[in-house]
Amino acid sequence: MLISEVRYGKATLPEGCRSAGRQAGPPFSVPLQKIYEKMQENTGDAFGDVFCSCMKEAMETMPLTKQDREIFLRFAAKNSFAEEAMQVKWMEQSRDMLDRTILLLEEKMEDKCRIAVGLGAMSGLLLIIILL
Repeated sequence: MLISEVRYGKATLPEGCRSAGRQAGPPFSVPLQKIYEKMQENTGDAFGDVFCSCMKEAMETMPLTKQDREIFLRFAAKNSFAEEAMQVKWMEQSRDMLDRTILLLEEKMEDKCRIAVGLGAMSGLLLIIILL
């Protein structure tokens, strides 16, 4: 959503966070709105710092690895004064890295499911043999 807001809506990152926050559901809607509000206060904090601090709070309860969190927050560290095209490029790179992680985890999950089914069948056969 944030990529679309910046690319097509020509919004700044804080404005994109506000728009994405309105559309996103929990747990991201509140932190995205909070990012916009903090940036509107104009305290001199960089967008990347505000984004990282607000999103870290939101991601504490999520079952993510440290690496996944770093990938998700990586683009914000680079986006201080970059032009729109570079902002979108960095966000897309982070998204692509997360997509690859998802694919790898899905493949691992399929393998584990096959193993679980195989072990279940084998244990059932073992139980039948023991009961006979």
